Amino acid sequence: MKKTRQDVIDFLRTFWLGHRSSSFRRGNYLFALCENGQGHFLVWGDRPGASVLTREVFGEIVREARALGVARPYHIYASRRLYFGPGIKFHHIPHAVLRKVA
Repeated sequence: MKKTRQDVIDFLRTFWLGHRSSSFRRGNYLFALCENGQGHFLVWGDRPGASVLTREVFGEIVREARALGVARPYHIYASRRLYFGPGIKFHHIPHAVLRKVA
């Protein structure tokens, strides 16, 4: 079964965030906002390489976060990380976890 973005978001909300997330806002990347104003962002897609945090993707996340008033650090979930910058708390989504979503 192909995992959709929503499947992964549901899994992260249930098993990784628990009660730490106060609201579930929707954006292109933002899927949860904590009471402290920090956001949780998912880098996910169906095409190859779409689940990789790159400099370009991080720029899109920053623009989205600023528009929504999200505080740093940004919690970013992705299967791979090519960009390392300030204000990021990266959460690797291993393939073993992704198999559980299916």
